[in-house]
Amino acid sequence: LAQAMERRYQLNYNYDGAADGGGAPLPEVFPSQAPLEGQAMYNLTIIDVTADPPFFRVRATPITGTRQEGDGFVQLDSLGVRGWDRDNDGAISAAEQTWER
Repeated sequence: LAQAMERRYQLNYNYDGAADGGGAPLPEVFPSQAPLEGQAMYNLTIIDVTADPPFFRVRATPITGTRQEGDGFVQLDSLGVRGWDRDNDGAISAAEQTWER
């Protein structure tokens, strides 16, 4: 999804309009679930977009009923900052600004 957002920026010089009203990526940008093949484990959302400076933040939230359920969401922004809600409390603390265990 992050690569699709960067591709959108290269074509449009902004990230605006990449998501529907609920934050799901528009189909022409990227599918709203991952992985793309096999059973979907995550819902993908675009949770933050700004025009000046150009910026985005995307999130992958585990789908209820999959083996990822309860693992907390992961997110990535256009600056490369990663986050993983390891304790599954709905927020990224300073200690969770990584994808490492």
